[in-house]
Amino acid sequence: MRLACGLSVEATAAGAVPGEACLVFVRPERIAVAAGAAADMGTGALPATVTALAPRGGLVRLTLALGEQALVVTRPAHAPLAGLAPGQAVAVAWQSRQARVLPPAA
Repeated sequence: MRLACGLSVEATAAGAVPGEACLVFVRPERIAVAAGAAADMGTGALPATVTALAPRGGLVRLTLALGEQALVVTRPAHAPLAGLAPGQAVAVAWQSRQARVLPPAA
């Protein structure tokens, strides 16, 4: 799937029509995030920028900019976040089987 920002991702695309708009959904806890360049994270990783970190009890909610799209990632509050801070460049990735394609919002 090609995202609106121009990046490509793999996703389960049952019912997707080539060339048609769609949404790619990945559960926030299934997205890996690491400080550094996408190339350092491996094949399929995408570059993003941290825009916010918000503690939510047992979780930390990270809001990232992936191109012009917002991406939400959650991590357990006890998980090391390697000093992530707003404005920091990060890499994100997920297993392709974790991504689903949905029809565009009406």
